[in-house]
Amino acid sequence: MRKSRKYIFNVVLLAAVTVAMRAIGVSFNAFVTRKAGAGAVGLFTLVGSVYSLAVTLGLSGVNLAAVRLTSRCLALCEAQGMSGYEMRKTLKREMGGCIVYALFFGTLAGLLLHALAYPVGTYILGDVRTVSSLRLSSFAIPAVSLSSALAGYFTGLRKVYKNAIVSVSEQIISIFAVSAALELIGIRGAEYACLSVIGGAAVAETGSFLLSLLLYLCDRVKSGKNGGTNAAGGVGGCKSAGDAKSIKSTGRTRTAAGALRAQKANGAGKAAGGVKGIRKRAKGIRGIFGGAYRGALRRAAAVAFPVAVGSYVRQGLLCAEHIAIPAGLRRFGKNAEAALASYGVLHGMAFPLIFFPSSVVIAAASLLIPELEETQALGNREGAARIAGRCVRLTLIFAVGAAGVFLAFGGELGMSVYSSAEAGSYVAAFAPLIPIMYLDTAVDCVLKGMGQQVYCMKVNIIDAFLSLLLVLCVLPFFGIKGYIACVYLTETVNFILSITRMASVTNVALRPKDALVPLISSLCACTAVRLAASFLCRGLVAFEIGAAILIYSAFVLLFSAFLRTKSAKTEKKQNLLAKGRRTVYNSSVWKFQ
Repeated sequence: MRKSRKYIFNVVLLAAVTVAMRAIGVSFNAFVTRKAGAGAVGLFTLVGSVYSLAVTLGLSGVNLAAVRLTSRCLALCEAQGMSGYEMRKTLKREMGGCIVYALFFGTLAGLLLHALAYPVGTYILGDVRTVSSLRLSSFAIPAVSLSSALAGYFTGLRKVYKNAIVSVSEQIISIFAVSAALELIGIRGAEYACLSVIGGAAVAETGSFLLSLLLYLCDRVKSGKNGGTNAAGGVGGCKSAGDAKSIKSTGRTRTAAGALRAQKANGAGKAAGGVKGIRKRAKGIRGIFGGAYRGALRRAAAVAFPVAVGSYVRQGLLCAEHIAIPAGLRRFGKNAEAALASYGVLHGMAFPLIFFPSSVVIAAASLLIPELEETQALGNREGAARIAGRCVRLTLIFAVGAAGVFLAFGGELGMSVYSSAEAGSYVAAFAPLIPIMYLDTAVDCVLKGMGQQVYCMKVNIIDAFLSLLLVLCVLPFFGIKGYIACVYLTETVNFILSITRMASVTNVALRPKDALVPLISSLCACTAVRLAASFLCRGLVAFEIGAAILIYSAFVLLFSAFLRTKSAKTEKKQNLLAKGRRTVYNSSVWKFQ
């Protein structure tokens, strides 16, 4: 119960901070759009596609490695009753491997981006104005990589408030830095406006890394209160009694890595995917690549690198797709500036607005990864399946409500936030796809928590390859409408492959009534608000959306309570009928005798 309350607190905290940061980000994005223009938005969105590819190389899956290794190590240390000092020492040793991994790939990605900025900007992006922004962005990549590793450490320890502090600080620094740069040099043209945005973001990333590092160095780990009980009695189905005896066989507590080796020898460590033992502490000072740290680095690479390879391929395909979109629009008949502006409106305005509510889903689903990892480490697969089922069903309820709001008020939102009717039309066009996109995010996190990251990698590569192929084939003939159809097709294929895998791994499947209740509720809520607004007054978009959300929530609760009551009555009636049949059968047998 204590862990459940802590999880809910972390989800609420992270979701609140993420929503607030997304709201500020969307508002600030609108400010930048008005200040720099749609062409500049398209330009730094184009730069962002290459920067994302470099960041993907810099991250190389280190966040997932830090989350999984930290949460697993913490669970096993608590089960074995370790002291806070030993737990902290072992966790820092595990994180040493993740930090070295992040530093290597972050530095490599930064150097490559800086060296290749001119040929990429001139010959691949086809715009020499992007070269300076690419070179400037390369300096931030090592900081981004290290920040991601430290964020995974805090997530694995369920200290989400530290990530929240870092996110808020980064957003504040970014707003001030970008605003100042836009005022100083952004007025010179689209190239300098792009340089202002990229430079401000680089300053913010560096500041967030320094703050994360400070929080990491000052971090303290407390020993589990129930550590001794769990070690003796077992936690979540894990056979820990034998492990506890082996830990204390020498008269003192071993390091966590040694306990992991003992657990593996007893057969309980097979689910961990192999956290190998670390030998006894050697005398003197170890090098960062020696002894225990070399083992930690191997463990980090074993988790992160399979994900990283898939991320390289997927992000490379996505980068090629983003480069192909303006080119396809030009072949469709638009001039270069109009094609870049349409691309900027779609990816720089409409998509951030569509994915704004998904911050709640991302917060809840990403925090499930350490929960699922710990549950599996302790052998409780039924508990993992139960967690996955709740996550998917709650995500569906949330996503259908968001889709109804965007479908009903997409045009008004585009005008209110960006003063762009085109952005509003794109928001409304993608609204029916929102449940699939949000659910796919939640299902991917569930699969990663269940150790299915390689399968997720394969599905994402298929998705990215199919997207690129369709963009190259469809966009020159059908323009932006063809691109919308491509997104619908690829997202649906991705979701079907992911949800099918989750059903086979966890035995959790969506039932028709899981989608029926939120669908009817969303339809009733949006229709009621629209009718009421047509009779009263129009134009109060925020008030109408708030009313629609409240009515939708009320309808979902009422319909769910009605179905639950009906199901209980049906079950009770069936039990009574079964009891009556047994009574009749027993009476007839008695009379016959």
